[in-house]
Amino acid sequence: MRKFLLTGVFQMILIVAFCQAATHISVSTDKQKILIGEPFLLTIEWQVPLQSKLSFTLPDSIEHFEILDKLPVDSLAGKAGKTIVQKYKLTSFDSG
Repeated sequence: MRKFLLTGVFQMILIVAFCQAATHISVSTDKQKILIGEPFLLTIEWQVPLQSKLSFTLPDSIEHFEILDKLPVDSLAGKAGKTIVQKYKLTSFDSG
């Protein structure tokens, strides 16, 4: 009985693992250092399967940063899936 139960649990784990779609998220900036008040771009890129529905909302404020602009979403669909790119223009000031 125990062997049957362990086999069943293992099979369920494998089914769930193979059914889940691979998603890759990367975040980058266009600068490594900024001067106080200098704007920079924050890029968030998602690579998801074609059938996935994606929704992302950046909060209206990020501690120590000010959101200057939200650029239009760019998306590209291919055989392997779709890539969605969202860019934000941010800056930071000294709290002084």
